[in-house]
Amino acid sequence: MMWLRRIIALQVLAILICLVFPSGVALSQTGPTHNIPVTQRLDVEHVSLDLRFRSDAKEAVGTATIRLSTEKPASTVTLNSVGLDIESVEIIGRGPAEFSIVDSYQDGGLEIDLGSTYLPGEIAEIQISYRTTRVNDTDPSNIWGSYGKGLRFLGPSSSDHRRRIQIWSSGMPGSNRRWFPSYDQPDDLRTFEIIATVDAGLTAISNGRLVDEVINNDGTKSFHWREAVEHQNHRSSIVIGSFEKMQESSESIVLYNFGYPDEMVGVKASIDRLSDMANFMEETIGTSYPFASYSQVFVQELPWGLSNSGLAILTENFVDSAEVHRDFLYLWDDLEAQSLAEQWFGNAIGTKGWEHTWVAKGLPRYLATLYNEARNGEAEILLSSYHVPGDLATIHSDQQNGRSSKIVPAKVTDPSSFFVGNASAIRATVALRTLEGEIGRDALLRAIKRFANEYHGKLVSTSDFERAVAREAGQELGWFFDQWFRRLEFPVLEVAHTYDQSRGVARVQIKQHVDSTAKAFFRGAMTLELGERVERVTLAPQHNNEFEIAVDRKPEFLNADFKSMWLAKKEHRMSTTEMISLAKKSKDILARSVALRELAKIASNAETASNERQNILQLFSSILESDEYWRLKMVAMFQLRQVLSENGNAPNAGLNGQVSEALVRIINGKNRDEAWIRFAALGWLGELRNNTHADLYINLLRDPSDRVINAAAIALGKSKDARAFGELVRLEAHPSWKNQSRISMLNGLAELGDIRGVSIAERALMSLGDARWTLITPVWDYRLAAAHTLRRLESQERGFDFVYRMFNQAVSENHVNDMVYNLHLMVALADPRALEAVELARSRFAENDDVLKAIDSIDSQLDAAL
Repeated sequence: MMWLRRIIALQVLAILICLVFPSGVALSQTGPTHNIPVTQRLDVEHVSLDLRFRSDAKEAVGTATIRLSTEKPASTVTLNSVGLDIESVEIIGRGPAEFSIVDSYQDGGLEIDLGSTYLPGEIAEIQISYRTTRVNDTDPSNIWGSYGKGLRFLGPSSSDHRRRIQIWSSGMPGSNRRWFPSYDQPDDLRTFEIIATVDAGLTAISNGRLVDEVINNDGTKSFHWREAVEHQNHRSSIVIGSFEKMQESSESIVLYNFGYPDEMVGVKASIDRLSDMANFMEETIGTSYPFASYSQVFVQELPWGLSNSGLAILTENFVDSAEVHRDFLYLWDDLEAQSLAEQWFGNAIGTKGWEHTWVAKGLPRYLATLYNEARNGEAEILLSSYHVPGDLATIHSDQQNGRSSKIVPAKVTDPSSFFVGNASAIRATVALRTLEGEIGRDALLRAIKRFANEYHGKLVSTSDFERAVAREAGQELGWFFDQWFRRLEFPVLEVAHTYDQSRGVARVQIKQHVDSTAKAFFRGAMTLELGERVERVTLAPQHNNEFEIAVDRKPEFLNADFKSMWLAKKEHRMSTTEMISLAKKSKDILARSVALRELAKIASNAETASNERQNILQLFSSILESDEYWRLKMVAMFQLRQVLSENGNAPNAGLNGQVSEALVRIINGKNRDEAWIRFAALGWLGELRNNTHADLYINLLRDPSDRVINAAAIALGKSKDARAFGELVRLEAHPSWKNQSRISMLNGLAELGDIRGVSIAERALMSLGDARWTLITPVWDYRLAAAHTLRRLESQERGFDFVYRMFNQAVSENHVNDMVYNLHLMVALADPRALEAVELARSRFAENDDVLKAIDSIDSQLDAAL
């Protein structure tokens, strides 16, 4: 009956509070509440915050002033408010107002008595004094970065000295109500300003223009920001920390970048393309940048990026040296360009409801893809796992695992998950490519320009975009949006073809297989590649579509759905000869890549004829040393390595003299700027595990690319060359961004197996304040690399003792992030004593389901490691 006693006690407490505390006395949202239905829609004109942010107390204290009107006559208004201690409410010009906490308004609200009935359009200006009580904690299963809701407070700790003092808001749906009371719904646009008072040495960055900076008598500093362009509530944000500003400009936009003072060289290198992106977006979208200026700020513990009104908050991992950033342009161009494109679609143009989130996520991502293609080439888009093949694989995986969602669902029950989900971003990008294939890129870009121009400063739905597309395409396309945006399933296409020599035609048959629950088959334009011929056909919404295409001679191959414009699975049986022809001659580099993988399976089959297998291996070898795009060469190399290794039943079986010589030529060849292909070649060559190429490895320890340096260090360690230890140790002093040279040294020492590496790895493991990524992988985190090295050298004891002390310190400080990180270090060390730490953590956080979920995952990893 414990539950009954608790309910009675809470009811008594509620009565006492109502009797003791008059209106205007602080009322916490964790205290008494009452249930009322809330259907009220508000029109907010302006939100003004005046807050003192305290890192030590993890709180913000001050006032929110909100100018609003109601849609219908009303004597009360209810604002979204979660985890706020409300001290008082005043209707400006009328005096104090009564208020109460509502617990049914999307997980919390503040009901305010206006004192009289306000008519629609009549302005009420409400000032609320409050303090925050809810902290946006790190997700223990994703300690390298998560979004969460509300304000995240960060700072150094006993076991992580390099973490910076920082506060930021996520800007996710339902997040802002956790740090200021508001009408936190998508169906309203309003202006915003904030006076943020922060500790000495810190800077506050928010939306819009910096109006003023004031140094206060107590040493604090106040930053006054104002955004005069209307935007949705979830697009207002704050970032506080130690930052330095770097200013540049495009042809028409002032661009600010806020980075850590000790990383400004990296900031300069990493934003090298930003002004070019701004020019590209203005030209492509066809309207001027919608805000007075644009700011980027780089923060800790954010997994990717958040684009708010005039302000993009991006992961600090974006900031690299020029050399590192060059190796990852294909990745970072997407983040930076998508965040910029969201200023038009998502900020200047909002969505009427969460079900249209794709306009704010998928459309900017599609535009970022266009920029990436324009600067890095179409081959990058067609081969990168971050683009077409990765997008299709993600959607297919979601479908297979029951995680799929429509791009435009009838209702969104979890806006936060949908906002960052695959449907609104990835699946929408694929659908826009399909639309491009249907009407042509020119028509689609004209439609985007029309859409941006007509709906600037407005809220939109999917139907608004449909109309813009229909006008520019000159055809009704409701069927297309119903098919690709509002349906969940997608077709499986069974493809076959024959050649009628007497008539000089190729017959192509495409059968559709759709989910048994589907109401209709799919329709639309599709491009076929028949040898040298590229032909556009239209599939009717029926099971079987057949086409006859006049050709001069029998096509060497058929490639249905040229460049993979459809969201579909394809089943197409081809002969080895056809696949080799496709891999050699297709104008579709993605289809060539797929063919190479299929050919590797054939070559690995013991029943494949010797000459057929040899033709496949020769194809792989010819691509390796060609001028093809580096990603295609990577595919050829990995497939060749797999086939040769399987044939000899050993990792280095394929490294005969001919292959080794080819790898050396690739490493030293004319394409030395292709760091990734040289990295892969070194990785394979190192499997010789002798010192034949030790001089090459040593020379490459000073290569401009850290990818190459890392692969060379590992290969040198495997070589067991007498010079290896000394060369690897010297590598630690080689300048690099966030200690990548140290990581390469540790990786090499792990392979070398020299016991002298133990003290070096221990020193690295115990270095708590040096610059590093925290991505929970030894590829980027030198402490994890050190733990792996100690495990390989079978000398974990002293390192584990140190990590265990740090673990206990984190537990005593109730610092979940550090506790979980130290558990990951224990997994890397693979010391059986880690089992005790896991059980201690489980006991300490027995009431926290999120932490227990993370501990269960770590426990599984530990079992595997042991």
